[in-house]
Amino acid sequence: MNSAYGKVFDHAECWREAVGPLVAARPPEVAALVARVDPELPQDRECNVVWPDDGGALRRSFDAIEDDAVLAQSALVAWRAYMTMPRAAESINDLAAREARYSDLTDQVLRARLGLGHDVHASVRVLWGCLDVRVSDRDAEYAYVAVGLATRENLRAVQEDARRSRADLRAFRDRLVPKDGPLGYLFVEGRYDRDPAPEPPRPAPAPRGLYMAARAPVDTPDGRIVVLALLPLDDAAGAEAAGIVDGETVSLARVERP
Repeated sequence: MNSAYGKVFDHAECWREAVGPLVAARPPEVAALVARVDPELPQDRECNVVWPDDGGALRRSFDAIEDDAVLAQSALVAWRAYMTMPRAAESINDLAAREARYSDLTDQVLRARLGLGHDVHASVRVLWGCLDVRVSDRDAEYAYVAVGLATRENLRAVQEDARRSRADLRAFRDRLVPKDGPLGYLFVEGRYDRDPAPEPPRPAPAPRGLYMAARAPVDTPDGRIVVLALLPLDDAAGAEAAGIVDGETVSLARVERP
């Protein structure tokens, strides 16, 4: 569910087509539970989010959701919401942080249910609500395929099938996860991969010689001196035509260009 090498993940399209509808369709008990998670919960040395009050009432509320599939899907949706949620307002940052912490806490509950630890290099692991199975191909050391939601039923199916090549795991995933619909889209490799935008052409380097630098004043908002343009020393007319000669806001200095 990550972008292929050399590709760019289309966060906006993933949110529009899959994650946004899944967030809107959350069961009421899941939506209420997400809202209770503190977006500033700390992490321990293993990067696990720390439960408030050693779990307490919050942990019991997670355990009260007995359906593994509901809990696992909520973890996957929460993580993807954290990654793709539009950041149009400052308040969105807290919402995104809450989603990320909810996903981590849910993973901890699912690992306990499935009897799996937090070994990131285990042959089968729980990550973002999914069962990640390590590929056995020699050329794919520590590569994983998310074969489905992290449920006890899916774990039994994985343990009963010893095949671990990348092709086998992808075929296994296709049997466990529907390809259509918002949830299925999150498991389709490359669905939101896009080619990166081409880089703009670089301007040709200026010849050696004396130049004047049109610079922003020192009291810019970030306190830096920003070079706006470099023009040959005898091109004062060009500087004036470019609108960068202003006695109040721009100073000119002689600089030696290498």
